Amino acid sequence: MRKEDRSIGNALNRFAEASQRNLYDFHPIEADRQHTYDGHELEYSYISDVLDSFLAEASQRDITEVLDLASGTGEVANAIECRGFQTIRLDINNLAITRQHSKNPFIKLIEASAWKLPLQSGVIQAIHMKDALTHIADRNLFFSEVQRILIRKGIFIAVSAVHMIPQPPIYFVSHPKSTVNFAKNHGFRLLNEWSWTPQHPSKDWYHGNPDGTERFVLLFEKK
Repeated sequence: MRKEDRSIGNALNRFAEASQRNLYDFHPIEADRQHTYDGHELEYSYISDVLDSFLAEASQRDITEVLDLASGTGEVANAIECRGFQTIRLDINNLAITRQHSKNPFIKLIEASAWKLPLQSGVIQAIHMKDALTHIADRNLFFSEVQRILIRKGIFIAVSAVHMIPQPPIYFVSHPKSTVNFAKNHGFRLLNEWSWTPQHPSKDWYHGNPDGTERFVLLFEKK
C-alpha cells in the first residue's frame, strides 16, 4: 500500500471512530439506549447456525482462546466461554466495556478500535467479529491488523449485513465478495461461506426490519 493511501485510510478510520464513539454513547431517545445495551439478545439460532461451526473448527485446531472484536455488551463472548474457550473482549465503546466489566471484573477487556489493535504480532489464535465490518472505513488497514496479530493457521470469522450504499461516518460498503478479496490480498484463505438471518428480529441490532436482516458469514484461515 502506498504511504499516501495509508494516510487517507487512517484519516477515514479516525473520523469513523470518533463518530461511532459518539453514536453509541449518546442516545437521546431512552428506548434506543435500552435496545442498544439491554434490549437485544443473542438468539440461539446464532449459536447453532454460526458460532458452533466456528468453535468446532477452533477445537479441531486445538485453539483455546478467542478474541471477540466489537464485543459490545458481551453476549457472544459469554456464549464462547460457556463452550469452554477463554476470551479476550475488545470494543471501541467505553460504555459497552464498562457494562461488561461491571458484570464480571475478571474478564479480559480492551477498549480500542478494530483497525489499530493494541496486541503483539502472532499471539491470537482465533477472532470472532459480528456486525462491525460495515463500520470500518479502510479494509486494507483492518485486514493488515488481523493478519498481523493472528498466529499461522489461525482463524477469523466475520459476520455482517450487506451495505451497498455507504453512509459515512457510520456505515461503509460491506459485501461478501469484496470482503473475500480484501482477505485474500492479506494472506487469508476462505474456508467456508454461508448466511444467517435472525428468527426474532425485534431482539436484533437491526430491529427496524420485521423480517430479520440477513448476514453473510465468512470463515477464513491465515495462511
